[in-house]
Formats: sequence, structure tokens, C-alpha cells
Amino acid sequence: MLIQRNFQQHQSELHTGVLKGMLKWRDFTGRKEDESPSYIMPNHVLFQVVNEMPSNKNELKDCWRSASGQGMMLKFQDEVLQVVLNEIEALKNKKMDLKKPNTHIKLENSVQAAKNPEYVEPTQA
Repeated sequence: MLIQRNFQQHQSELHTGVLKGMLKWRDFTGRKEDESPSYIMPNHVLFQVVNEMPSNKNELKDCWRSASGQGMMLKFQDEVLQVVLNEIEALKNKKMDLKKPNTHIKLENSVQAAKNPEYVEPTQA
């Protein structure tokens, strides 16, 4: 429900990937720190980060200027940037894999597979 309300339908595959990565990171970090995920990063900041996709600390700080409790976000700013950059890189790699041509090996008709030396062909009676 949170995603339906705050995440527009026209968002790209990249935005969706960054959102999934950020949600996983926020949940993991909240469990690790024994804090609520919303305390680690409020929802409005999460969606701001996903929409802006910052690439450096200054851009990231612009995403949460209005948020209270910036201490936790400052503590984890390197991790947040890493999650965003990893998701962007993962999508680029996925698209590059899709562009690669299929490289199936085509054998000539005269080539036969090796026979198993332990296999004994049944004799016909």
C-alpha cells in the first residue's frame, strides 16, 4: 500500500530496482540496529532518494534536508549511496547481457558424441 500511494506507475525499471534495494537495506539495517525501519530512513526520504538517485554525498544530503533525525541517515550515507550505485550497475549489466548475441555452438553432422566405455550395447537376438 505504501508503494502504491507514493510510487508513481510511470517509474522506470531502474527506479523499481533502486526502491527494492533501498527497502531491503532499510529493513536489514533496522534489524541490525534494533530500530524501526522508519527511524533508519523515513518513507518520504526513501522515495526522495529513489526519485533523485543521488551519486554523491551532497546530492544525498539534499534528499533529506527536511527530515528530522538525520543522525542515522548521516551514519549510513555511504551505505545508501552504495545501494543506489549497485542497483544502477546491476541494471546496466542486465541490459548488457540482453544485448549479447546468442553464441550457440553448431556442430557439423560428422561430429559424434563420445561413447561411454562402461556402456555395453545390448545384443540383438
